Amino acid sequence: MCARNLNALYRNESFQQTVVLPEQVGTGYWQRTSLNAMVDVMICDIVFREELGMKSTERDDWMKICFGARTTPIWTMASHPVR
Repeated sequence: MCARNLNALYRNESFQQTVVLPEQVGTGYWQRTSLNAMVDVMICDIVFREELGMKSTERDDWMKICFGARTTPIWTMASHPVR
């Protein structure tokens, strides 16, 4: 359910939308604000109930910047063929 809602954030064209993390997983939210056709701001303030890993597959050439307040993210990069 949570992954489906997160994916919907990127398909929706509205100015701003929020997805709340289900209580059984943790607390917090993701919020996406589309400033214009070129700039999206994603804010997430989440605390998971247990340690877990998340994966994101970006299918475009846009620049992504991430700031973490509490811990340093572990990044891996993979090349995907253009379809």
